[in-house]
Amino acid sequence: MNLNVPNLISGTGMAGAALSIFAQTADHFIPPVSSDTWDQRYWVDDSSFSSSCDSSDTGCVVFLMLGGEGEAGPPGGHMMEMAEHFGAMGVSIEHRFYGESIIPNPNPNEGNFTNEHLQLLSVNQALQDYACFIQQFPSIFNLPQNTRFYTFGGSYSGELASWMRIKYPNLVSGAIASSAPVSPIADYWGYDPIIIAALANPTIGGSSDCADSVVAAFQSLRFLLLSSDKISKVLTDFKLCPSSDLSTDMDKRELLDFVSDDFMGLVQYNDVNNPEKNIKLSCNSMTSSDFGESPYDRLVNVTNARLTNDCLGASYEDQLAQTCDGSYAERAWLWQMCADGSGHDQTCYEDLGCPFVEEYASFDQFLQFCSDCFGVDEEGKEMEIALKENFASFGGNTTVDEGFDVTKIVYINGDIDPFHFGGVSSNTTSGIERDVIALIVEGGSHCQDMKWSSENDSESMQNVKLGKLRMLEKWINNKQ
Repeated sequence: MNLNVPNLISGTGMAGAALSIFAQTADHFIPPVSSDTWDQRYWVDDSSFSSSCDSSDTGCVVFLMLGGEGEAGPPGGHMMEMAEHFGAMGVSIEHRFYGESIIPNPNPNEGNFTNEHLQLLSVNQALQDYACFIQQFPSIFNLPQNTRFYTFGGSYSGELASWMRIKYPNLVSGAIASSAPVSPIADYWGYDPIIIAALANPTIGGSSDCADSVVAAFQSLRFLLLSSDKISKVLTDFKLCPSSDLSTDMDKRELLDFVSDDFMGLVQYNDVNNPEKNIKLSCNSMTSSDFGESPYDRLVNVTNARLTNDCLGASYEDQLAQTCDGSYAERAWLWQMCADGSGHDQTCYEDLGCPFVEEYASFDQFLQFCSDCFGVDEEGKEMEIALKENFASFGGNTTVDEGFDVTKIVYINGDIDPFHFGGVSSNTTSGIERDVIALIVEGGSHCQDMKWSSENDSESMQNVKLGKLRMLEKWINNKQ
């Protein structure tokens, strides 16, 4: 499972943003609503905001960046560029159970991320958090009650941004959802074929030789892993730790997860202007004899170069010991993937174009992990129910189709981002009429449009950013 989660907010904000704490309700849905509260972090940047906005032609506007599956920080990037253009207030808020916005366990010795305590972590709880925040924010900052809020987000938080508009149209005037894989698909088989297609694409630094080399390397690794008398070679080549003997399929899954993750992250976050790592540089490594005589040798050398310790751990038992610890903060997103119908496990099916090793990246193995660590049924019935509830509530990627009355959502995807597989990436007449539209960045990667504008932005990126601005202009100027 690829857990390369970008920090989409922190570190990109403006120096003037102030950190504050919102007293948030712990459980919005128990009858009666819980009186217990916890500290939810948020940041406000009012450097471009006019206190006389209420008398302006457009009224008062707040751009709200929703937190996702990681630590949040001050608002920044393209959202704040647009906030300056419109004179909007920029705000960002952290998601429950991430960063420092943790609901404390009443039994602190058990940790804040036990299975029992994580029952408070769900999409619907998070959406209600944001709804309560929006409702109370005008009073906190002495703004008029008709202040309009537009939600922003990327990846999971992009999903949340769009879902806030769908679920609370009375509170959210419009949404900008970047790289949001809104389709509730847990068995995310469409991810890996996009990886290999990108590695073969010369317009972004790939080549057919590169793609062929990656496929050949993983086929060689597959042969070794399926041959009991060849396992010792893998142990030696990849510098596995003594406790990692690859004696089970789940151990081998741990190894493949680490080795393949480099290529997943490479494509997902590709930036041609990054001088240290991009598709072109990695393809040079996978096709050059300087990095090894065979594709397998190059894969070994590329992988070993990433090690931060003397050896590589690939023991499923060790992984469970860490991941199942109630104090382990990364359990939060894994819980959402396993029990909340959130997230997407990147599975591998060779006949669908996966370049990796399908025997050790199956959905059944993911379900086993969910069962072992969170007690979720191994047949996936609970997960299936959660996914169906999500689709029933939010419509997946069908919000552009006829039959939906939702309005004013802009979905942005990069066409090499593997997560665009489950996003909204095409337009319909019905969607356009309702201002529910898809914008595509050619050669764009995951959440790339959220960054500050740069002279290095491609023409397609410039056009997409302008498209976001123009749509917001339409909504804001018409006081929609």
